[in-house]
Amino acid sequence: MIELVGMIFGPITLLVGPITLLVITLVTGTIIEHNHLRSLEVREKALRIGVTNLEPGVIREPIELCVFVDGQAVIAADRFKVFLGKLISIFGGEIKALTSVMSRARREAILRMLERAEALGADQVWNVRIETSNIGKGEGNRRGGTMAEIHAYGTAIRTRRSA
Repeated sequence: MIELVGMIFGPITLLVGPITLLVITLVTGTIIEHNHLRSLEVREKALRIGVTNLEPGVIREPIELCVFVDGQAVIAADRFKVFLGKLISIFGGEIKALTSVMSRARREAILRMLERAEALGADQVWNVRIETSNIGKGEGNRRGGTMAEIHAYGTAIRTRRSA
C-alpha cells in the first residue's frame, strides 16, 4: 500500500517545487512591474522638456547649451515570463510578456536621458536615437536570464529665449 501511495504522489511532489517557484516569480514579477510602471508614469508627468528625433533645423534664438545626453536601462524578465515566452515560441505568436519588458526598458532609458538633460538646464532634446541589445543569452551563458538593454541618446539644447 505504501508503495502504491509513493507511485501516485511521487511524481506530484516532483512538480510542487517548480510550480511553486513559477507562482512566486509570477507574483513578485507582477508586483515589481506594477511598481515600476507607476514610477514611470509619475516621472514622465513631472518632466517639462521637448523631445524630437529630428536634427535641429534653423533655430532663430542663440543657443546657450548644446550637449550630448544619454540614458541606459537594463530590465530583466522574471522566470515566469521567460517560461511563458518559451512556451509561446513553440507555437508561434507575439510574446506579450516580453514585449512589456522591452517597453519598460525603453521608457526608462528615455526618462533617464531626459532627466539628465533637464538637470543640465536644457529645454529640448534633439536628434534622439534609441538602440537595443539582448545581453542575457550570450555563448556559454545558458543559465543567464533574459534581459533587454536600451540606450537612448540625443543632443540637449537650451536657447536664450527659454533661459
